[in-house]
Amino acid sequence: MLQVGAKAPEFEGVLDDGTAFRLSEALGRGPVVLYFYPKDFTGGCTKEACSFRDNFGAIGAAGATLVGVSADNEDSHTRFREKHGLPFPLLADTEKRIVDAFDARGSF
Repeated sequence: MLQVGAKAPEFEGVLDDGTAFRLSEALGRGPVVLYFYPKDFTGGCTKEACSFRDNFGAIGAAGATLVGVSADNEDSHTRFREKHGLPFPLLADTEKRIVDAFDARGSF
């Protein structure tokens, strides 16, 4: 994990809808909440995503952008997001470059 106060590494990736995401551009609009999770459709990851879904209004009210990151591909992310009504995008990091840049591999 990054140390408290460390600058987040710049990255770009592809969201589940196929659009590009660049951290610096998102930060230019306000705070960004990135959450990393191991796999779509697993019990713990589903609970975590649904908790973010249920608190999405408060996150947005704070002016933050929320993005979930895992190594699953865009198609899996789209199905996961649609099945659980997630109102935020999921970023495909199939090569785990972003996960590694943030030292967030954990159980990946």
